[in-house]
Amino acid sequence: MSNSLKGQFVKVPAVKINELVNNVVNVDPKKAMNELLEDPKLVKTLKKLSLV
Repeated sequence: MSNSLKGQFVKVPAVKINELVNNVVNVDPKKAMNELLEDPKLVKTLKKLSLV
């Protein structure tokens, strides 16, 4: 990768990247699914698509 390209990717502060990574890693899939399935609109849509 050329240096000019590398420069474009380093504009975001490292702290912010770490925060994002931590948020992504700490997601509990079961909890996320339960939260999603509490949304009646989403459940209706999923039933229409026969995914549930």
